[in-house]
Amino acid sequence: MKLELFVKWLKYYVQSGVTRGQRFPTWFEELVGGPLLHVVSAPMYCIRGYVFCRKARTRIIKTVNYGVVVKTPGLDYYGEITDILEVEYPGLVNLKCTILKCDWYDPTYGQGIKVTRIRVTIINSSRRLDKYDPFIVASQADQVCYLPFPRIANVNDPWISVTQINPRSRVEGTSYEEPLQQPFASMPNQTQASSSQVPLVNAENLQLKDLEVAADEEGSDEFAKTSESGDSDCSSDSE
Repeated sequence: MKLELFVKWLKYYVQSGVTRGQRFPTWFEELVGGPLLHVVSAPMYCIRGYVFCRKARTRIIKTVNYGVVVKTPGLDYYGEITDILEVEYPGLVNLKCTILKCDWYDPTYGQGIKVTRIRVTIINSSRRLDKYDPFIVASQADQVCYLPFPRIANVNDPWISVTQINPRSRVEGTSYEEPLQQPFASMPNQTQASSSQVPLVNAENLQLKDLEVAADEEGSDEFAKTSESGDSDCSSDSE
C-alpha cells in the first residue's frame, strides 16, 4: 500500500513541479511517466559475469543457471527465475531496464533457511515467500546453485544446499605470496654519451699487446713448419 501511494505521490510531485517551472533531469521525468505496456521476454541474460536463464529453459539444456540470491542487511532472499523481461520507457533518453521475475523461498531463519555447523547454507524448498514481490533488477542478483543431498533414507526431505557461484573471469581467494614481478615498469635512463665517445678497447692494456705478439709468433712458427715439411717432400721426390 505504501509503495503504491509513493508512486502516485512521486508522479504528482514531478508533474506539478514541471507546471510551476521546476526543472528535473530528462531521464527522471521519463522514468516517472511509466514504461510501455509492451515488454520483451528473453530466455537468458548476461550481466556482471553471470549468465541467468529461465527455469523452464533447463529442460532442454544441461546447465542450471536459474538460482538467484538478493542480499540485504537483514535477510538473504533465495529464489528461482521464472522469466526475464526488458522494460522500455518512452522518451528522448529511451531508458531500458532488465528485470527478473522470481519465485522466492521463505527467508525466515530456522523455518526456510538454516546454516549448518560446517557453514553450509540450506533452504527448505517446500516453503515459499507469502508476500507477492517477484520482480528485481538484474543488477541486484547474484547467482547460486541448489544441490539436493544424496540421501538413501528420507528421500523426500525438502532441505537442499546452496552453493554460491563466482562470476566468470573472477577468482576469489587470498594470496599469501607477493608477486615476483614489479608493480610497474620503469623506463631505462637515457645515456649521457654516445657510443662513439666511449672507448671500446683500452689502449694502455699491456696484457692485450702481449697476447697479440704471442699470437703472431705462433702463427709465424706454424707457417715455417709447413714450409719446411714442403721442402722435405720435394727433396724426397727428386731422389
